[in-house]
Amino acid sequence: MSELPRSSNKDISVRVLSKSLRSGRVGHAYLFSSGSLEQIESIAIDFAQRLLCENPLSGPMPSEPGNPCGQCRNCRNVANRTHVDVHWVRPESKSRVILLDQMRDLMGEIYLKPTESNCKVAIVVAADRLNPESANAFLKTLEEPPPRSVLLLLTTEPSRVLETIRSRCLRLTFDDCADLLASADAIETVRTFAELIERGRRRLMDRYGLLSLLLGRLASIKRDTEAALLERSPLSRYEEPDPRVRAQWEDDLEASVEAEYRRQRAQLLLAIQWWFRDVWLATVKTPDLGLALPSLSSTTFAVASRVTPEEALANVEVLEKAQRQLASNVQELLVLEVALLHLRA
Repeated sequence: MSELPRSSNKDISVRVLSKSLRSGRVGHAYLFSSGSLEQIESIAIDFAQRLLCENPLSGPMPSEPGNPCGQCRNCRNVANRTHVDVHWVRPESKSRVILLDQMRDLMGEIYLKPTESNCKVAIVVAADRLNPESANAFLKTLEEPPPRSVLLLLTTEPSRVLETIRSRCLRLTFDDCADLLASADAIETVRTFAELIERGRRRLMDRYGLLSLLLGRLASIKRDTEAALLERSPLSRYEEPDPRVRAQWEDDLEASVEAEYRRQRAQLLLAIQWWFRDVWLATVKTPDLGLALPSLSSTTFAVASRVTPEEALANVEVLEKAQRQLASNVQELLVLEVALLHLRA
């Protein structure tokens, strides 16, 4: 029994990008998702460098592109985010959304011919923060992209990106289960959750025990997030800033805390969903299961022994539905309570 599925999402996504570069068939629009915006921004920069590098290092074959040199003017300017043919858009308004005017400016730039390279690259950071007007305005560009252009949309919450946007992009995920379960706290929470499911069966009181566990962990995540981001905020370094500046910093901090909390909440629920996926695999007796959480296998098989494959799959879908509802700002307590009451284990 393997510790993890043989090919992680991250590995598969890297291979897809490498193959598209080797074949010269780069897509016109990609949606990169990961638990860390910093990670996918780095991937976007690397991809843009590979597209624009003036002196790429030798590839496996003479006709194949290799790694970016990192030293030419294009590579340096892409890395510094100053390249005239690479255009960045990110949430900048007080409400932390990407506005219609920002997308109009971007589209105006993308339809111009490249200035210093062979193509234009647009990078939309936190594409889940496109408001309805800006997203709808961007659809036509996604449907009929200008020649010699590549559009990169980055998000930590792909479920919040409009389906009309997602369907027009090649979606690549750079997280895998190992990333989601990197922290000891996350592993322990999933372990405790699974053990409560195993012992509690379907009694109402036990469902509320699960709810209490999740709410306690989420409250801890919120506290830790607030403390960590406040320490990095200018608010912790300047005692008496201008009132208007202080108000802006406070707004920025509030938005950052909320975004980071939502990201960690989604990761925690996804980790629990991975365990329910293990239970489902155990019910269908798939050869070489490739359990995501082999250390919980005894609990996994114990729960799998008392549910049908249909019930086990329904549990996975319950978590998926909860994630979608939380992404649309439905009340957290209500979503979690209803989801736990609908589990069939």
